[in-house]
Amino acid sequence: MAKLTKTIIGVPSGEIYPREIPVGEECPENLLTHARASGALEAEEVKEPVMKTEEPPAKDPGSGDDKKAEDKKGDAAKKDEKAS
Repeated sequence: MAKLTKTIIGVPSGEIYPREIPVGEECPENLLTHARASGALEAEEVKEPVMKTEEPPAKDPGSGDDKKAEDKKGDAAKKDEKAS
């Protein structure tokens, strides 16, 4: 459990009246959300998984993708010449 860095007021599990829970005391589990929202918990060391980003595959210079784009430009130019 996490220790409190600020005093909070709450009703711990099994109790019926609210009470002050002082700095340094372990935070009751049912009050963790309240303590986090009020900034009353010690900084928790959270280890986040390292996400690997995949790089897109490199374009193959011989794949012809660039040639297809150039052909389309050339076709458009030919249509313009015919329209003139």
